[in-house]
Amino acid sequence: MKNKVLKLIIFLMIICIGTKINVASAAEESANISLNASSEKVANNEKFEIMVGADNSSIAACTLWIYYENEKVECNTNNGNINVLENKIIYTWYSNSGKNKTMNDILNLEFTAKNEGIATFAITGEIYNENGEEIVYTADEEVT
Repeated sequence: MKNKVLKLIIFLMIICIGTKINVASAAEESANISLNASSEKVANNEKFEIMVGADNSSIAACTLWIYYENEKVECNTNNGNINVLENKIIYTWYSNSGKNKTMNDILNLEFTAKNEGIATFAITGEIYNENGEEIVYTADEEVT
């Protein structure tokens, strides 16, 4: 499983660079999971969002681990589906019906920039279809 990485550069501003992850299962299903920032540039102490998207992919369940540099940014999001531990966010979701759900947006996380420098975000996880088959990650090209 390959990690997806999103880098934010903070020089009193944050610039976002991200990559996409293609996802495919043994059943020839595919999905595209993305990690994007709400703004290309944010000032120190400014709030911004990181969005995890699925590009209308069919998913029945997932557990995602989003890693970030907690000395550079602070996570402000707190809800029932996430657990924030120092530099890691654990997000779990499943379809109430157990069937695939077409998803475009998986999760929005709010952060605050704390320090100048480069802050890196990485995401990895497990995604399943309604048959309990794991959907496997493959890397795609970088997106800016």
